[in-house]
Amino acid sequence: MSWRRGMVAVFALTGSVLPLATPVSSVQKPPFSTVNLRSGQEQIQLEQAARLITVRILSIPKQKRDRSLGSGVLFYKDHKNHFTSTYGVITNNHVLQAGEAPYFIQTPDGKTHRANSVVRKKQLRGNDLALLEFVADSEYKITTKSNQPAAIGDGVIAAGFPLKNSQSKYRGFVIKPGNIELVLDKALEGGYRIGSTNDVEKGMSGGPLLNRAGELVAINGLHANPIWGDPYVFEDGSYPTDAQREQISQYSWGIPLETVKQLLFAKSKP
Repeated sequence: MSWRRGMVAVFALTGSVLPLATPVSSVQKPPFSTVNLRSGQEQIQLEQAARLITVRILSIPKQKRDRSLGSGVLFYKDHKNHFTSTYGVITNNHVLQAGEAPYFIQTPDGKTHRANSVVRKKQLRGNDLALLEFVADSEYKITTKSNQPAAIGDGVIAAGFPLKNSQSKYRGFVIKPGNIELVLDKALEGGYRIGSTNDVEKGMSGGPLLNRAGELVAINGLHANPIWGDPYVFEDGSYPTDAQREQISQYSWGIPLETVKQLLFAKSKP
């Protein structure tokens, strides 16, 4: 079953699932809590780190006036020659599907670069990921990747660019603090395993989920309490129970960094 079909259809609850990492009774209800940063200076540093590695994905939209499709993460850099470098950007596949090629990357300095999709769908194995590359003569910071998997209780921040038709009062770059509350034993369709209290909005898909050290731990892609469709189907085709679905729906979801590395190992740089 395709993860995309799971997002646009409502299914009956059938099948069995592996247990969730925390009991249903521990579900945290909105309003979501925020990560307890040690100081305002720490928050400023995290915001600066996130801003430098988060990009906006642009395209010719299919049904929208806004060219902005979503967000992405500067993931690696290859030196092309003495003057230019090739940069790799991770985002979600559904971000690209909202528009059509040619795609463009807007970097933190405001410049726009034409980008190419460089990964075949077969290599992604059904995960909601995409990889774009662009060439530039400017220097951009690459995300620092965490050596530790995301764990329940970790303070994290989500970053990205909410779309103009989202509920956000912000129209530019934003960060949303929160905590990891669930790590699923098996992923939802699209590879989603990391559930957090971060208030991820439309347009922030493809953006980073960073730990308190500013290191990448996951790629954002699903916001809490979706209005349309039913994204809560496990990748093996089974369905959550009612109680599990209620718990899962409370959180925003990300694809673990480990999944990105496994699928794109040849492209992954330190």
